[in-house]
Amino acid sequence: PHLGADYAAVCRHAAGMFLSKGHRRVGLVITGPKDPVLNPCAKGFLEGFPSRAEREQAQLRLTYHDGSVKGVCSAVQTLFRSATPPSGVIVARPKHVLTVITELHRLGFRVPQDASIISLGYDQFLDNVVPAVTHYEFNWAAFAKRLFRMVMRQATTDAVSSRGVLVMQEFRCGETLLQRVL
Repeated sequence: PHLGADYAAVCRHAAGMFLSKGHRRVGLVITGPKDPVLNPCAKGFLEGFPSRAEREQAQLRLTYHDGSVKGVCSAVQTLFRSATPPSGVIVARPKHVLTVITELHRLGFRVPQDASIISLGYDQFLDNVVPAVTHYEFNWAAFAKRLFRMVMRQATTDAVSSRGVLVMQEFRCGETLLQRVL
């Protein structure tokens, strides 16, 4: 048994947030397996545009990198030097958000006026970023209670559960997600 973050659900929700704000060109900047079946973030991102019409109208771009600053910058350059750059970007890891924002600035794009950003995670340094970054954050008290219940159930019963539990992080709207003016 295990308890972890439901990154597919978080990416699905982030994609839905962009759709609800009028964004139709959305990029996902991630590391990991390039096969969406093996990568929960990529899978959730693609599922976030559920209808065929939404997928046909949207321009979805999955951009992978190796986790280095140079790799993140290269991914951002690939997205934003295209003929149709995204109006919204989902960034998988909080530590890469700062690199994405500063690389966009270097390329002449303003956040959030030219590109809205959602981070799939939270780290305390994001509290010092201006504009405030829209992100997902664990409710650690709820996570601890859930973990405690799992451990107590395991300790007090003979049944061994092989089922994992995935928890959806909480959405925190910051200043980096704007309504897209069409």
